[in-house]
Amino acid sequence: SSSTTRPRIPGAEFRAHDLDEPLDFLPDESADVVVCALVLHYVDDPAALMHEFYRVLRPGGIAVISNQHPTNDWTRLGGSYFTVEDVTEKWPKGGSPVHSSYYPGI
Repeated sequence: SSSTTRPRIPGAEFRAHDLDEPLDFLPDESADVVVCALVLHYVDDPAALMHEFYRVLRPGGIAVISNQHPTNDWTRLGGSYFTVEDVTEKWPKGGSPVHSSYYPGI
């Protein structure tokens, strides 16, 4: 939450926002870092959100994006929580197949 993060990163701006809406409060190339943790599967149009992240990031900016919580993948796909697995899924739903190797439990 911003109440615990704000003292750790003085001068940073934190804002809650509906990620299905444009980031209209940010001008083009105005952000150094975008963090999108554990929410991407809940966004109606992930491609539009990625375009917004690209629009607002400065050249050389960093986007840190994580998937839904890993226990969801582990519960859905089965297997061992600690084993590296090769997974091929269509993402977003109905999209192109995407292949990845990862620890479902991390």
